[in-house]
Amino acid sequence: MLKVYFFRITFIACVVLITVLSLAPLDVGIDPNKIQIPHLDKYVHFCFYFAFVVTGSLACRELLKIRFLKKSELVKVFLAAVVYGIIIETFQTTLTATRQADLLDVVANTSGAFFGIIVIGCSKSTRMGLK
Repeated sequence: MLKVYFFRITFIACVVLITVLSLAPLDVGIDPNKIQIPHLDKYVHFCFYFAFVVTGSLACRELLKIRFLKKSELVKVFLAAVVYGIIIETFQTTLTATRQADLLDVVANTSGAFFGIIVIGCSKSTRMGLK
């Protein structure tokens, strides 16, 4: 039974993880001066929204019981990721004391979502072609 809902559960878990980690206070005992990777948070945002789009696309495919999503459905998943990213950035400013919205985070979110759509789209085209 759980196998039938695997991607939906995975997508929901991904969204919950993004929400919790995006709105959690920054003072969790990690010393940011020890990590010497420039713009590490942007890479994290990219990966979060890449995962959002990939798991969201697979969940939609599972929900609709189809093998491949149409372009319009992929656009909807992409737009959902972008809007969700903007909402989370707004919540960081309004609901937390230790976080602020950052336009570059929105750019990283959108880039990750776009790359996720590209990967899902390429996996579709390689499976359907060369018969």
